[in-house]
Amino acid sequence: MAKVKIQGHASGTGVLTVTAPNTSTDRTITLPDATGTLLTADGDGSNLTGVSSVGGATGVDFNDNVKARFGTSDDLEIYHDGSNSIIHDNGTGNLLLKGDNLSLRSSGNESYVTGVANGAVSIYHDNSVKLETTSTGVSVTGAIAGATNLGKLLQVKHVSSTGAMSATSTTETIATITMTKISSTSKLLIKGFAYLGMKSSGANTDGANPYLRLKNGSTEIVMFYHSDVPDWYSSGNYNGTYDTHYKAAETLYTAGAGSITINLTLTATGDGVWVNRSIGNSSGGGSTGLTIMEIEV
Repeated sequence: MAKVKIQGHASGTGVLTVTAPNTSTDRTITLPDATGTLLTADGDGSNLTGVSSVGGATGVDFNDNVKARFGTSDDLEIYHDGSNSIIHDNGTGNLLLKGDNLSLRSSGNESYVTGVANGAVSIYHDNSVKLETTSTGVSVTGAIAGATNLGKLLQVKHVSSTGAMSATSTTETIATITMTKISSTSKLLIKGFAYLGMKSSGANTDGANPYLRLKNGSTEIVMFYHSDVPDWYSSGNYNGTYDTHYKAAETLYTAGAGSITINLTLTATGDGVWVNRSIGNSSGGGSTGLTIMEIEV
């Protein structure tokens, strides 16, 4: 049979005490076959060492107000206080939640907030997205309550581009937004803008004859720029070749219920016109965009 050896320490004064249980039931301590050292702890169970995993297949239970603490200075605490579940960042640095797909949900699995790496962050009401970030800004679904004298903003859509394009003896759509109106009585605040530059190689050419228009489909809402002699013609040769010129318009538009498509168009003849660049600056110069806000007024 195996031997049992109890050996005192030559220089120690502590007493090893083994106390029988106050019961008639036998108690058994079974030592593992593998070599090693039994785990040791202080009398209150603290300072337990030698643990590489806990819980196994059954989990670990903590009573109310018993904290799982992490960090040398107890920097992070997780516990239940009898009424609330608490994650307490109590130390150095930030509390970081990391993941490429994060979701904050209810116990019934309804989403509050979701986030996707390199993608949208979405905020929900009753499991429906109400605000969502996009590559160009934010998208809002439903009404945004504001001061009465400012009206009520129902939704916003925006597109923009820094890419170069051109028009020569054509009409080009340089920005477009399709929106389904939320209210039949609302109005649309529409803003369009573009940077135009010289396209022809001729010095100070004025034959482009450019037009910028905002349109509902193919129907003109407003023509906000036209010149028989564009800005670059009156500039010096260097400036005319390299500069781009900002043009913008804003208008309040009444449209019926349902879907509507708003276009920002550029028409040019003869020498042609660059958008977001000029003949002397191929790397670009400016951006083109369109913003629509549906407002209940």
